[in-house]
Amino acid sequence: MDTAALKALLDIAAGGNMAALAEELTTLLLDNGERVPPPVRRLLEALFERVLREADDAVCAKAAPQLERDIDLPLGILNACFLAASPAMRTTILNRNEVAAHAVVDPLDAAALLEAARLPEGFAEALSRIGRVKLAIARGVLADTTGCSLLTLAKGSGVDRGTYAAIAVLVQQKRSIRHNLEALAAYDRMPLHGAANIVAYWRARSTPLAFSQAA
Repeated sequence: MDTAALKALLDIAAGGNMAALAEELTTLLLDNGERVPPPVRRLLEALFERVLREADDAVCAKAAPQLERDIDLPLGILNACFLAASPAMRTTILNRNEVAAHAVVDPLDAAALLEAARLPEGFAEALSRIGRVKLAIARGVLADTTGCSLLTLAKGSGVDRGTYAAIAVLVQQKRSIRHNLEALAAYDRMPLHGAANIVAYWRARSTPLAFSQAA
């Protein structure tokens, strides 16, 4: 990475344009990564992780497809884009988390979450509060029509198989009953420690004051 490229990166950072900064870092890491010295690459990866953690959903949504070109990026980068990732990429991220150091996640109140699921119109707020994640994350979880993100949050937070399936039936009303019942099989396939690591990452991005606030 030459002086001109570094100056351009610093200029973008100084301007506070997170989308432009994420795009530039994507280019540096994925298109020119082999030419970047390891110490500089580590710096760029750390910066990219911070940008994705602090950026809005649109930035992550744009970056996520590009990350599929290098699944060996640090987990902090991949985890930041989990909600925006494709189903195949989510599986890859979960499997990488499964073999990483295992996080310890306090279980959520599954009975309270099931009761909240009976009122789907207010479920995002309840999921945020009970799951101890920011409201923006809870909304992102529920926006995933595949159900993978809800399953990740549930299993990673200690919700048992039957309770999760009941929550899925109540909340995912646009899916057929057959698809809802398939949630039982999906629960069994979901890697436990991989899910817990994702939940730990989401909670680390959240604070008690942010549980009922949009990001």
